Amino acid sequence: MERGKEYFAQENYEKARVEFRNALQVSPDDAEGRYMSGRVAEKLGNVGEAARFYQSALDRNTDLVGARAALGRLYVFSGAPEKALELVEPGLAKHPDDADLLTVRGAARIQLKDRQGALTDAEKALKFAEDCLQLAEPTESRKNIVKGWRLRGQAYCAQGRLMEAEVVLRKALTLAKEVGNPPQLWKTYQALGELYERQGETKQARSAYTNAIEVIDSVASRLQDQQIKQTFLAARPVQELRSKVSGS
Repeated sequence: MERGKEYFAQENYEKARVEFRNALQVSPDDAEGRYMSGRVAEKLGNVGEAARFYQSALDRNTDLVGARAALGRLYVFSGAPEKALELVEPGLAKHPDDADLLTVRGAARIQLKDRQGALTDAEKALKFAEDCLQLAEPTESRKNIVKGWRLRGQAYCAQGRLMEAEVVLRKALTLAKEVGNPPQLWKTYQALGELYERQGETKQARSAYTNAIEVIDSVASRLQDQQIKQTFLAARPVQELRSKVSGS
């Protein structure tokens, strides 16, 4: 298991996958092994397999926060915010300040148009992530901060605080580029596009949406499995974004 984690930290996901698979052959009910196998599957673009591993990890340990947040994030991405909320609420009851759970709930609330709730979650997640920056692994903490900034910016935009929203979203965009986080990068570009639309800046909105699509297509181009690639590209959030580009 530890060797698999080392490979994962080095972004050697194929070797990490083998190590976690071997660990599960020895201890098939190990929840952490299933969670880490899910993380590897997600990194390799196998979203369906990742979801199954996350769920099986939770079946064996309902208090495994990482698996709960990861599965909730996949629900949000697939356009099922209600399922995401149902999943993360029990975790937040026990861990009310967990940054990952808060950002999943905030993202789900954004999809459900609960802007004030999303802002509250974004503020709490951002503060927690910033407080942990010196205590946790730097890249992971900075990824939490990217999500927190993005959610805060989206909530500000929904409240009509457009100047503040742009400042926050640009911070998120810069940090997403620095840490190499494609999912947060394209979502931040999308949020900026929506902001520019509200400001009547059609050209800037189109540019932001186009940048988001370029990030998405870059991710898709690295997926080897054609079925996984098609599932990713057919996801509702991606299709909605493409429609904005073609219709702008």
